[in-house]
Amino acid sequence: GGKVVWTVHNRQPHHGRMPRMNGYLRRLWARLPHRLHVHCREAVAIMAPFLGVPAERFVVAAHPEFPTQPIPPDRARRELIRRGYLPQRTLEYAPWFLMFGAIAPYKGIAEVMEMFREATPGRLLLVVGAPKREAGEYLTRLHRLCREHRHIRLIPRHIPETEVPLFLSAADYVVFNYREVLTSGGAELARGYGKTLILPRKGCLKEWQGDNILFFDTPAELKALLLSADSPQSLHGRKNR
Repeated sequence: GGKVVWTVHNRQPHHGRMPRMNGYLRRLWARLPHRLHVHCREAVAIMAPFLGVPAERFVVAAHPEFPTQPIPPDRARRELIRRGYLPQRTLEYAPWFLMFGAIAPYKGIAEVMEMFREATPGRLLLVVGAPKREAGEYLTRLHRLCREHRHIRLIPRHIPETEVPLFLSAADYVVFNYREVLTSGGAELARGYGKTLILPRKGCLKEWQGDNILFFDTPAELKALLLSADSPQSLHGRKNR
């Protein structure tokens, strides 16, 4: 006889092949829980009309913070090289951009790689994470883009929890390019490391504030951020615009 609370993470499944059917089933299911939990007020504005549920049935509770273990960037980079993740020459690159987490098409990784093809020598893009099962052809495309450009490094494997702090500490910027997003655990984790985040102005992310937040609304704006960054301080004028 307990009460049911549904935590709504996404508007639709990231890999849903039948969006109309998914939408119908979600609206049907949304009638059953006593409360629907979301992580921000923007999510209420998005999900209430989509699910056909009154806003009063939603409860907003922020995403919990992740525990972090920050490491000095130079030390983290040298440790990644020592463990065989990166070649010695990567120490010559700056700044370092990181896309971290499961590899899947909805994250817009290939698009960021394509943009990075125009980057001047010196910048480094790291794409790190385990590929999703459905990412077969997509992963082949990422490998091709990586082979064509020395300043793009792809590490398509599961990263042990003990090594996650090395990658997040080594980066200057952490980049997210979701096609659609409501809540991002990956962005929450990166924020805990105090990194400069490059984020789409979507879902709960658009409510974030801080000197380390850089928003983009279009692919052209994302490309401009990627290609103009010399150091985290060089983009202060673009933050939270």
